[in-house]
Amino acid sequence: MFAKLGTDSKVKQLRRLRDGNKNRVITLTENQFFHDFGGSAARPYDLAVFFTAAQVTTGNPGLKIAELQHEFSLAAMAVSAGPQPDAVFFAEVSFEDCKQIFQVLNIQSLPLVMRFSGRQKLTTSMKASDIPKSDSLTPGTVSAKYPWTAETMLELLATAHSVEHAPVFRPTFLNSPMFWPSITFLLATAVSLAYILFRMGVLSSPIPYAIASLLIFWFSSSGGMYNIIRGVPIWIYDAKGNMQFFLPNNGQRGSQLGGEGYIMGSFYIALSATLSLLTFFVPCLKRPEQRAGLGLAGVVFAGYMVIKIFTLHMEKSGSGIVQYLFTN
Repeated sequence: MFAKLGTDSKVKQLRRLRDGNKNRVITLTENQFFHDFGGSAARPYDLAVFFTAAQVTTGNPGLKIAELQHEFSLAAMAVSAGPQPDAVFFAEVSFEDCKQIFQVLNIQSLPLVMRFSGRQKLTTSMKASDIPKSDSLTPGTVSAKYPWTAETMLELLATAHSVEHAPVFRPTFLNSPMFWPSITFLLATAVSLAYILFRMGVLSSPIPYAIASLLIFWFSSSGGMYNIIRGVPIWIYDAKGNMQFFLPNNGQRGSQLGGEGYIMGSFYIALSATLSLLTFFVPCLKRPEQRAGLGLAGVVFAGYMVIKIFTLHMEKSGSGIVQYLFTN
């Protein structure tokens, strides 16, 4: 009786932690993993655990860990919305906070998702061989295309163990009730704007074509086609869930995110626009104080852009500025 009361208490705690997160994924600590929620071999629930490490996620965008985490959360939401929400609890364990778990299970590589049966007691003396291979999701054990979808993970973590779940819901603009009204509004607005611009003679002006040229230059200098062809993510999430646009230099070529290129392309545009204004606009001002003020502001801003561009370049390439003027 007391064991059942204790089990019910654990389920209530897990349910509270799960429902407190929008993605229905619980972040476990080592104590919770080995003692609070995994220290019994008579649990009425399984644990599906997603293992992650910030150093791997930030240094290897090609692994698409962030995308896999998103699919894992969709699977968690499908189970929590189904008829057996407490049969499997989805959780996440990070290397930075739970090194002992990684050591006990001898985790050497990612991505990795493991299912721990409720009949299995989780202790610091357990071995990786205690986990059936069918309960370890790795690129070598899952035949489905990587990154695995929520449906694939549900098939292996829930359906294969007779756990029913709700359908995976992927909120997109296409299945939104505002899709067709928005499309109709955009088309009507585009046609109306094109007609107004045509009547005003704007289409015969060089300004729109100059803007289009700048956009093409920005897209090209930002590596837009590289991002599209290689499928480079615009950003990733760090261990704290914050968006990260820049990857630290790890000595490897091509270790960058799409957002880095677009930000650098914006810097190039800003610097070029400032130099153009200093060359063609500022000298045409009639009042000397205006020329002096805008000229000084332009020089300062242009200098800041140059410093920013070179600083980011040195951080990414690991190189530095070498001077030869005063060397012996």
